[in-house]
Amino acid sequence: MSLINQALKKAQNDRTTMPSGNLPPSSGEGMQAASTKEHGPNKGLILGIVAGFALLIGLVAGLTVIVLSGDDPQPAPVAQASAPTQEPEKTVSETAAPATIAKPQPEAPTSAAQETLAELAAAREAAEAEVAKQREAALAAKAAAEEAARKAAAKPDPKIIDWLSKVKLAGVRLADDGNSKVLLNSDAYGVGDTVNYSLGLKVLIIQEKRVLFVDANDKKYLKRL
Repeated sequence: MSLINQALKKAQNDRTTMPSGNLPPSSGEGMQAASTKEHGPNKGLILGIVAGFALLIGLVAGLTVIVLSGDDPQPAPVAQASAPTQEPEKTVSETAAPATIAKPQPEAPTSAAQETLAELAAAREAAEAEVAKQREAALAAKAAAEEAARKAAAKPDPKIIDWLSKVKLAGVRLADDGNSKVLLNSDAYGVGDTVNYSLGLKVLIIQEKRVLFVDANDKKYLKRL
């Protein structure tokens, strides 16, 4: 394009300078002006042809540049190597199987431990034997007390015998309806009446010549008139 501009400027300058040749030449320059006028049209024609060629060359060069620039393939985009995607760390969300804890095996007892266990076992056996012995002693004491009570019940109570020996039997009054009475120390008692509360002695049978009494142990005592 710079060549075209230069050619155009040169042609314009030539056109501007050409009218000055029409001025009347001076006396000393008549010959030179005539020769210049004769060669003027040839020079302008040459310059016009040169300018036309320059313009044509410029246009061809410009079109060539435009065509070449249009035909240039676009640079293929460089595929950027993408960084390898890092897989997200797996969160520990899966239920882990519970670790099996091995149960400690019991250690073999040492000699000292064996002696201690033996002593404890012996003490326990002794305590159990003592408890059994005390139980047997308690049962034996209970049985002895029951036997003594039975034997005592089998024998007449000396206190009752002593009381009956001192009491005065004044008489009896018999009745067919069962309402018989006995007089003891001027007090009348019927069958089933208690004559001595401290000794638990009651009237059991009233007869004409005798009266039968009974105590709390069902032991019977006889008092005659």
